[in-house]
Amino acid sequence: MRKPWARRIAVGVAIWFLLCAAGLFLDAHPRPALLAIAVAAAGAALLLFLDVQTPAVSWTLHSDDPVREPGEDPRLALLVRLVDGHLVARDVGGRLRDHLLDIVDSRLLAHHGVSRIADPERAAALMGPELAQFVTAAPPYPRMTLSRIALLTDQIEEL
Repeated sequence: MRKPWARRIAVGVAIWFLLCAAGLFLDAHPRPALLAIAVAAAGAALLLFLDVQTPAVSWTLHSDDPVREPGEDPRLALLVRLVDGHLVARDVGGRLRDHLLDIVDSRLLAHHGVSRIADPERAAALMGPELAQFVTAAPPYPRMTLSRIALLTDQIEEL
């Protein structure tokens, strides 16, 4: 990046030196400071003109390389991480439960037009007893086995 500018400055200094030398040779009594300002102004104007003539840089707005592998669903990857964390965690938190409740809410609303919070009786009838018991459980939440998580996710998919 520095080489083009160093070269441009060197060319400007060389032109200034040649003009000063030519003025002294011709006994024209050149003013070096004024001549330096004139060379700098002419050089800047020439460089601006040349820079405008160059083609514009084309910035790509997207990359051809995907961020994640094709076919990978980020929601599924999150759910897998939450299940793995739930199975190996020392203290069972409510992250997996909260995520499953979000999925239950979205499924109920999208497929049946029912809000679990606004109409709990109708939502409980649609969910079934096993899923309704999971939804209404109070803390502390018990550790679930993989088979229980699979059963709950199957019931959520059936909504």
